[in-house]
Amino acid sequence: MLDIPQNTLPDIWSYHACLAPAKRAIASGDEVLTWGEFGAQMNRMVHALTGLGLRKGDRVAFVMSNTVEHLVLLCGAMKAGACVVPLSTLLAPEQIAGLINDSGALWLFTDPGFAGVIRTIRERLVTVRPGGVFSSGDEEGCGSTEALLAQASSAEPGVALHLDDLMNISYSSGTTGLPKGVAYSHRARQIMGLTYAIPMKFGPTARTLLTTPIYSNGTWITLWPALLSGGEIEIMPSFAVGPCLELIEARRITHTFMVPTQYIRILEDPAFRRADLGSLRMCLTAGSAMGTDVKRRIQDQLGPCLHELYGYSEGGATIITPEEMAERPASVGRPNPGFDIRILDQHDRDAPRGEAGEIAFYGGWAMRGYHGNREQTEAAIWRDQRGRTFIRSGDVGRLDADGYLYVVDRKKDMIISGGFNIYPSDIEAVLSAHPDVIEATVVGVPHPTWGETPVGFVILRGDAAPESEALKAWANERLAKTQRLAKVVPLDEFPRNALGKVVKRELRDRPEIK
Repeated sequence: MLDIPQNTLPDIWSYHACLAPAKRAIASGDEVLTWGEFGAQMNRMVHALTGLGLRKGDRVAFVMSNTVEHLVLLCGAMKAGACVVPLSTLLAPEQIAGLINDSGALWLFTDPGFAGVIRTIRERLVTVRPGGVFSSGDEEGCGSTEALLAQASSAEPGVALHLDDLMNISYSSGTTGLPKGVAYSHRARQIMGLTYAIPMKFGPTARTLLTTPIYSNGTWITLWPALLSGGEIEIMPSFAVGPCLELIEARRITHTFMVPTQYIRILEDPAFRRADLGSLRMCLTAGSAMGTDVKRRIQDQLGPCLHELYGYSEGGATIITPEEMAERPASVGRPNPGFDIRILDQHDRDAPRGEAGEIAFYGGWAMRGYHGNREQTEAAIWRDQRGRTFIRSGDVGRLDADGYLYVVDRKKDMIISGGFNIYPSDIEAVLSAHPDVIEATVVGVPHPTWGETPVGFVILRGDAAPESEALKAWANERLAKTQRLAKVVPLDEFPRNALGKVVKRELRDRPEIK
């Protein structure tokens, strides 16, 4: 009898390394690895970790910059059977320490950019083994990553991975609270890669540009399809408009993912009009909502290549193609293949088609659960009549007659003013339509009479300087009485997480609205 195939993503990467060892795989600046070199480096990481005593399921944490080394070490740890824990470099040191301890990581990899941060918290890392911190370069208090790998074999290891093994813990962005550890299996990540590769047309000739942090779940939307299909990956150490445009031209980039703010910055830069971007076949936006006017500008300038993805880390997504976007610019598309979607009313029943309710998904790359928190995991679940576990989004949306999803707003961001439900996205759309406004966001603040009232924040174009009162009056003329703004505050930039989502809780604490 044949065995049941257990081809995980690391297995597939090994196949590419064997079949096309001379093919370009990963690059950043002048550093380039072929698929054969990538495979050999991953193998060294496997042998190094097993030599340290790693067993399948042990946690390995990463606090690293956007580098080839980061990706090699991360993928090598996965191939070793570790459960990897990539952490945001935007967090405060005490937050990083808290998440490393929460994950139970036994080893930690960093680099010269963050070794100093790790030194300040080393004594608080209660789960990391003595001598268990490694960094490239000669960093005080860290073992040498180069020395660790140099002593290890590049031969193919004998670690047997299974699809239901734990692959990683991703800590959510925490835009509305403290990050939660979202746990995934190898099966979930492989299905995620396949699911995205199909509609976004990834293949061995794809050349993918990473413009966002490697640790981010959003980056993985294009990273896993690119690696799964044996294509090429170009890593930007950090995003800047000029270098981004130069890389697209020089490397003839075909696929990329950027958050709406990045696209807006590119559109506003004079260099954009001079750049040759004809190689682009798929530009993805996700992470936060993109205005319909920005979508139209991108399509007008780049042609029909823009895809928009809506989803959340716990498991669930829709995607809309350029052709669909032309007919339904306000929609975020339909569920990815293999996913079921439900809209839940206030009584947790299926809402009638066309009515708004909480979005919930069921499908193949859903999380295994929140790490170490059964209560939060159960709270995130809705079960249908068949007992299937759908993951709640916390977002409000509706489906049209053809099954296309329209996201109304985040349930947690909804403002209740005088008994009326107000969705910030409706007000943001009006503010964004002002000719001097690049981007707008709205939050609810306490009000002695109405309970809450909306306050708008805007980023203005170039030298535009309309007065706050004039902006407020312009918007309020176009809003319903229940939606009218109490104040509009211009800012140079919004507080954001790694994927460009506005951290609204920080805006609610600003002194201008007290």
